[in-house]
Amino acid sequence: MAGNYGKYIDRMPPICAAGKVFEDPLTRASVAKTFKEYTVEEVIDTLKSNAHIVKEEFKDPLPKPPIDNKNFYRTNTEISGILKPGVSTRYQTLLDELDETTHDSFWNKELGKQNDPTPALPKGMVPVLERFGKKNDYSVKACDIVNPCKTPYEVLTESQVGHEMYVKSHGDYNPSERLHRNYESPPFDSKKRFGRRYNYDYRGIWVKCACTWHIRKPYIHCNKRITDFAKHTKHFLGKPFAPNHNIDRVPKNHAFGKPTDRPNFSVAELLKGPNYEPCMFLRDMHSWVAMLSKLRIIVKKKVSKGYLALNDFLKTLKYYDKEKSGLMAKDQLYDFCEKNNILFSTVDLEPFFKLLNVLHDDGMIDYKKFVDLIDPNLRPPELMPVKDVPESCLYYITSAEELSRDHLLVDNSKLPTAGNPSFRTDLARPYKTEGIHKADMDSLPNFTTMKTVINPSIYTRYGLTFRDFFLPRKAEVIRKLFEKIGYMLPDEAFQNLWNEGVEHDGTGLCCVDTFKKLLEKYYPPPAQLRVDETDCRDIFPHIV
Repeated sequence: MAGNYGKYIDRMPPICAAGKVFEDPLTRASVAKTFKEYTVEEVIDTLKSNAHIVKEEFKDPLPKPPIDNKNFYRTNTEISGILKPGVSTRYQTLLDELDETTHDSFWNKELGKQNDPTPALPKGMVPVLERFGKKNDYSVKACDIVNPCKTPYEVLTESQVGHEMYVKSHGDYNPSERLHRNYESPPFDSKKRFGRRYNYDYRGIWVKCACTWHIRKPYIHCNKRITDFAKHTKHFLGKPFAPNHNIDRVPKNHAFGKPTDRPNFSVAELLKGPNYEPCMFLRDMHSWVAMLSKLRIIVKKKVSKGYLALNDFLKTLKYYDKEKSGLMAKDQLYDFCEKNNILFSTVDLEPFFKLLNVLHDDGMIDYKKFVDLIDPNLRPPELMPVKDVPESCLYYITSAEELSRDHLLVDNSKLPTAGNPSFRTDLARPYKTEGIHKADMDSLPNFTTMKTVINPSIYTRYGLTFRDFFLPRKAEVIRKLFEKIGYMLPDEAFQNLWNEGVEHDGTGLCCVDTFKKLLEKYYPPPAQLRVDETDCRDIFPHIV
């Protein structure tokens, strides 16, 4: 055998040993190698592996382990196993139901009732009607507890009540609050600092300080004599010409000379008429509007660059308004404006603030109106019109009318304007009698129909229209009119007719046509008419 190789002498080589030779004896095969048998597929896989020929096969991903920590719950929560249960056999389903339902009442329960409510309960207790525990108090809502109706400042103030006691008992310090360990003060110094003091230099240290020149102004190479001559003889942009340095002897921003006041009669005032006094209020208003526009432009630039937020500015003013009245002292408001770099002439704009009801007489200012006034995103308030020109000077004459003087001959002031609509809103609305359509009342022109234009009546010739007979008139006018045509009525009879006419019209007055019909109904016509055209013109002024 292969294990006895070299131990014995083969005296008869032609005679083979008993058994089957599996391997060449020269390879010195062992028993372990003899019992190992490789298939063709394994040999092929080994050769592919040695040649780095790998073919990836799809394998199902391993199931994820159950998540024990609930803080890491994401999409794979415990509810996923309930919503997507695994497929089980009918026998397994039956076993699960039997495990879960140990009581017979589960199979015999009534619809809409609990399962087996009686075990472990006292006798005579109705489980449906009995409630355990403490009754909930619904007088206080959860909304008021979670989000109370308090301002942030009130919440912060109440949170600091008893803060010192909480520090001692629980060590409850506020954020960034210093810890107090109650050390004895003579040996312990709370202001003591440890370490080496650092010498801070705003110019920098080391090389940066050495390389920085003490003069930061830009400089150029030039001749000193030429520069001094230019300072004495030439004007530089933005600087006054002061060869002897006299400007250094006066305060900053000092202006020389006498200030020139604006004349009362400028070109605009001279064009308004000879007997015209200039309106100083209108001139002041123009200057106020100009200063307000300049202030709004300054605020707009600061808001656009992020230097100012009007909402935060308004919240700051509301915080310092302890009485919550919407008012603040003007000096306090001006201080807040200076801190936010909102600069304006307070003395010049205070009369304008009083005109707009922003500043009160007691020195209190409405800060909400003030912020709206300087807000560039809101429209400025509408100012009242100022009539600085008297009515006697309000005439407009062209050069042609001035030459011909036609405007002095024809009085067109009482005629209707050109393009006047049919619906006369400038005249009183007449009373609507029976048989008259509403459209006819809305479209009453100077003449009612075409027939009155072609064949005018006596009323039309005197300038009377359909509207004049149906306009509500007073009792004195009606009585005076009908007395002129011969109706002499006693006071009691006239009052009865007047009351009946007022009740018929329903306008509080009576028209001529209604009173005429009442006279024809109760009284005969007068025997003689007494008409005076002069008196009629007093009643109807527009009669020609």
